[in-house]
Amino acid sequence: MKSLTLNQTPLPIRFAPYLSRSAGQSALALWLDRQRQRLHLSQLDMRLLEDIGVSRIAADNEARRWD
Repeated sequence: MKSLTLNQTPLPIRFAPYLSRSAGQSALALWLDRQRQRLHLSQLDMRLLEDIGVSRIAADNEARRWD
């Protein structure tokens, strides 16, 4: 019996590996991704918020959303 060998080429690095951006992405995965982004937005300091043009109030309001 012959043994099979797998192709040893490395896989390409993809950013945000916890979510696939395919068309079949579930609504739950999208919701979880948005919640993760909102959490990170709420943790930005004033300097970074100014860099992206978002006020602290707007960032806090966005971080509290659950839709």
